[in-house]
Amino acid sequence: MSLKQEQFSKPLILVSTLLFAIYFIYINIVCFSSENISLMFVSLSGIVLVIQGLIQFQRLADMKNWPFVDGKVVSNSIAEFTHFEDTGKIVFYYPNIQYVYYVNDQKFNSSSFSMDKYSIKSQDKCEIDIITSKYVINSHVKVYYNKKNPEISVLNKTVPFQTKMIYLTKVFSGLVLLILENFVRNL
Repeated sequence: MSLKQEQFSKPLILVSTLLFAIYFIYINIVCFSSENISLMFVSLSGIVLVIQGLIQFQRLADMKNWPFVDGKVVSNSIAEFTHFEDTGKIVFYYPNIQYVYYVNDQKFNSSSFSMDKYSIKSQDKCEIDIITSKYVINSHVKVYYNKKNPEISVLNKTVPFQTKMIYLTKVFSGLVLLILENFVRNL
């Protein structure tokens, strides 16, 4: 996709999503009755899921074109978070790499390893140790940053397949809710 096509597609996605949302809100207001209030919440949930998924996909597309600068690792460690389930608690580990970089002579500090903080995680601390060992303190690293907002940066632009599937599931689920709402409304 060329730069001109990409610049045209961003506003097109936002405008079409906004028009889509306005249409469904209008339909729910015009057809509003006490029986349809639950249908209104179904359609609003669908709209929110579709918009959220499209925005997340747009962020991924934007990130592909981020420029990079040379940065310097100032600290590296393994962080953890605990997830509680019915079966008990599960501990996950993820890389915590602190780095500095300059864009247009302005200094920035960050610890964002990837776009989704927990996308690079594991229950096996050794797996994360292998990643963090590549980022030695005072070593130089490639830092990808957002041209429009240089304080947003990452060391790793790779987005795991699972994360992409979550975004796709949001869009698909939202569309299913909207289709079901329209089907039930027309019964």
